[in-house]
Amino acid sequence: MRTPALLLLAMIAGALLVVLIVLALVDSAAARRATRVTLAATIGVVLLLTLMSGSPGSGVPQLIPGFTILDQLTDPYEPLGLVHVAGNIAVFLPIGWLVALLADRHPVATATLAGVGLSIAIEVAQYFIGRVVDIDDVILNGVGATLGACAAVAVMAARTTPHRVPAAG
Repeated sequence: MRTPALLLLAMIAGALLVVLIVLALVDSAAARRATRVTLAATIGVVLLLTLMSGSPGSGVPQLIPGFTILDQLTDPYEPLGLVHVAGNIAVFLPIGWLVALLADRHPVATATLAGVGLSIAIEVAQYFIGRVVDIDDVILNGVGATLGACAAVAVMAARTTPHRVPAAG
């Protein structure tokens, strides 16, 4: 990826981060509506990224947990292995964050299940369109959704925790 493309990607990621933080800090009906719209848009982008690009599959799903992750992180001929692993996590961070903001109860569990469910649906679709199917994508996407949800819960807790002023003395 060329430098301008990386710069554009970084700018988009930064803008999304600002939106996510604002949505977590503002508690209103308008913020919940904006969160739903942002979640729908994010899912749309994820579907485009995962179903419209990529490598053709071998026709045999890779169902051994950890196999691809270990291969990508240890193969000296796979220079972008870490990028692939981190990318699979990063792409689901905003989904976990947004689902956690919308969940009335158990935000981390709800976001994790939503992320894993969406990832499984994507892998099944990829199977039927002849693309690579890998259980490690589901695992990494689930980790991303969980981390995103944990971050959202932490920000929301900071919003609702009263700040104490230390006593002078």
